[in-house]
Amino acid sequence: MSKKTSILIIIILVLVLAGGGYWIYNNYFGSGVINTRTTTTTTTSGGNIFTPLNGTTRTQNTLPLRNTTNNTGQNAQNSSSTTVAIPTIRELSTTPVGGMVASTSGTSTLVLWVNRGTGYVYEARSNSLDTTLLSNTTVPMIYQSFWNRNGTAFVFQSLDDTGTKITNFYVALSKSPTQATTTATSSISKNTPYVLKGDVLPANTTVLALSPLADKIFRLADGSGYISQFDGTKTIKLFSTPLKDINVEWPTDSTLAITTKGNSALAGFLYFVNTKTGQFTKVLGGINGLATLTNKDATKILYTKSVGQTLSSSIFDVKTGTDQELAFNTMPEKCVWSSIKKDNLICAVPSTIPTAQYPEDWYQGNTAFTDSIWEVNITTGEAHQIATMLNFPGELLDATNLTLDPKENVLYFINKRDLTLWSVNLNS
Repeated sequence: MSKKTSILIIIILVLVLAGGGYWIYNNYFGSGVINTRTTTTTTTSGGNIFTPLNGTTRTQNTLPLRNTTNNTGQNAQNSSSTTVAIPTIRELSTTPVGGMVASTSGTSTLVLWVNRGTGYVYEARSNSLDTTLLSNTTVPMIYQSFWNRNGTAFVFQSLDDTGTKITNFYVALSKSPTQATTTATSSISKNTPYVLKGDVLPANTTVLALSPLADKIFRLADGSGYISQFDGTKTIKLFSTPLKDINVEWPTDSTLAITTKGNSALAGFLYFVNTKTGQFTKVLGGINGLATLTNKDATKILYTKSVGQTLSSSIFDVKTGTDQELAFNTMPEKCVWSSIKKDNLICAVPSTIPTAQYPEDWYQGNTAFTDSIWEVNITTGEAHQIATMLNFPGELLDATNLTLDPKENVLYFINKRDLTLWSVNLNS
């Protein structure tokens, strides 16, 4: 073989090896055309990984910045077809609210709320970052409201200028007139789709509760309990009682749950009241610092009691008369019973519970919590964390007034520290 032929063979071998190396690099290590399929990747941030008790892991994607501040450990939609990322935990209102109602419309969940200072009504949807002003009828100092099921009307309690006298109103969202009008007590603008119209409810009402179907109202006035239609008509007197400082729930159509307001120095009591006969039945009693939350069929009760300078949470079984400690300690006002998964509770659970007199120090704002959201099955004891709320720069979230939409896709709550409204996407 000539020297020229040998050199040519060597050159060909070098080119073949180089080409093979380039092909291998592109297809296994580089960005070659073979590796172009779309893959789903999961990244973690802040160590917030969902871990149920069975040890399996639910994946989470990182959350983009919320209001340009880092918010680690939450979820976001991460698709090329998505133009707006919706945070898992979202602040809906930056000003204090006086109540809300959640419902489901098509593929999204929506929430309506009333501004505590002005009475303006707003709407937000779970699939959009937009907030819509529905009504700018001015009704100042609304501190509590109870909405009908479809969000077309609500009953609210308002304070006078002195902050001592309570007035109760029924209002409906009516389509806005074509011309703006002004009265001595309210101003109505034509640039919102709705205005508030309604009537004053009977005076001296101190306690309100909403029926399970949100079509009736219970009220306590001058030592008597009354039930009426949602708009205050067809009122029936149910009972008379010496009890004044009470909290009232309406878990089933036939049962009211009345709990004396909790104080660490006083024994508390829970009664069930038949809504047909007005008969009282004692369920719990002699418990200092008692606070309660009854489930949707009045068979289980989450209750908290005062223990020294802390609190303890348990579940009471009405049928068996037995109770068991909850997997964590929290206030009943920081929980909501599921209507779909009957044995499940969703709660805001404090990361730590400061030394204090419970529940009054928390009620009065002398102490506060910073929470994470947990779900627990009270039958199996299985509990898992849904979301942590410890990673918001400049935000300390002490959740109360928890509410679920009918399909239980979104959890809504009010931050007790500043009365702002927040949401948690439960499907992220």
